Amino acid sequence: NTGAEDGLNNWTLLEGGLESLTDGECNGVEPHTGDYYFAIGGICEETPFGWARQSVDVSSYTKEIDSGVVWARFGGWMRNYSGSDNPAIGIVFEDKSTVLGESDPLSSMDSSWTEYAGGQLVPVGTRTIHLDITGTRNTGSDNDSYVDDVTLTLDLSGEPDCQEAPKSTETTTTETNTTETTTDTGATPPSDTADPDGTGCGCRTTHAPLNRAWAFFLLPMLVWVRRRLRV
Repeated sequence: NTGAEDGLNNWTLLEGGLESLTDGECNGVEPHTGDYYFAIGGICEETPFGWARQSVDVSSYTKEIDSGVVWARFGGWMRNYSGSDNPAIGIVFEDKSTVLGESDPLSSMDSSWTEYAGGQLVPVGTRTIHLDITGTRNTGSDNDSYVDDVTLTLDLSGEPDCQEAPKSTETTTTETNTTETTTDTGATPPSDTADPDGTGCGCRTTHAPLNRAWAFFLLPMLVWVRRRLRV
């Protein structure tokens, strides 16, 4: 039940509210696909924060997971009403009773349906993966945090399959240097720099071309060396 087509079946509400809504119900939005979508936090009965979970038994993949090469791919389509409230999707790894790790959440501030996807290396010993959806109200009375077509799959190939996250690029130039930086246009999967142990996937990058100041420093040095050689 990844798109609320079967109501709230298979989802456990941990906090706040969760609703399965049709197009325009309670002055909401249209589903991304099908006839229904999730409103996390609620717009028919509003709560400031909503949190629901679907737990997936992955014990049949024990051998592959304990080899340390399995990746969990997760994501979905998210939006809000007017750019204020904040839906998010994340996963949590657990053995029989202990949390082994979790992903950074994928979250959205978009006011139209936008797809988000991420990947996380599954920790050795994982037997259950919890797929969490949350919604945070930032303004107004309704919690306009919407999610549809949520996905969770296991990749047994061991390949990170890292995809570059959405970003904008800004280049600034001064007399002595040029620096190019990239910044996210929305919340994205974690980057290599934000995840130094390599367990997350998101490929948010920062490029730093050669600083022109080096050119101004090296040129006088080369001239001085040539003059010394002629003496």
